[in-house]
Amino acid sequence: KNFYVQLKRNNQDSTFNVQFLVDAFTSDKIKKVKVDTSATTPWIIKANTIILTHGRFNLADSISGLNMALSIGGIEAELNKLNLEKSIADIGNVNLSDVHGIIRNTKTSPIDTTSNSNSWNGVELSQLNIKRSSFNYSDASTDMLVAIIVGELELKSSTLDLHTRKIRSNGLSIYQSSGLINLTKSTAIASLDTITNADSIGPGWNLQLKTFNVKQSAFKLNILNEDKIKKGIDWNHLALT
Repeated sequence: KNFYVQLKRNNQDSTFNVQFLVDAFTSDKIKKVKVDTSATTPWIIKANTIILTHGRFNLADSISGLNMALSIGGIEAELNKLNLEKSIADIGNVNLSDVHGIIRNTKTSPIDTTSNSNSWNGVELSQLNIKRSSFNYSDASTDMLVAIIVGELELKSSTLDLHTRKIRSNGLSIYQSSGLINLTKSTAIASLDTITNADSIGPGWNLQLKTFNVKQSAFKLNILNEDKIKKGIDWNHLALT
């Protein structure tokens, strides 16, 4: 409650401002203890309830160009099981209220096509509820902007399988919310090329959604460097309500 976390890294220093804490716990002066690992069991982490209220988290990384500001009114989550050896997470109910996040990227980052999605196998979520929250992402190098305002969102029991690239959910409901995506044509084409390039990312994602409900919500998509047309469907400038 009432917490504040700030991470910084500038161009003159390759480490974050909390590196001294990491060094303190990994110092060579710490006496090493021999541990018998012949009959150990894998770590399994559980938490009945995790509650964060009235906090802020800021990240300013001049080297990567990533800047993040997160304001938390309330987060309550259940962690049923986290198996680090099998890379499986079983998450219970997650409730977010009055959470507002801003992410800004000021530098061009190459797309990582070498990562193995099998490094994390699956995530199960009982239910996610978001109320009175907003999220904003902008990329100065590509003029991309994604802005989401959530009045109320409910995601029912869901499973994310990164190994088979499948997302299954019993339902998604969105109320009194809005979304805006601004792109340039070059960015949109680059994103589509990445999605359709089987050599770089493998098979596509499979999304299975039993129910999808939207009420009193709006969505807009703009390709900024394309002119609006006067007649017909303008796929470069969409507005759905």
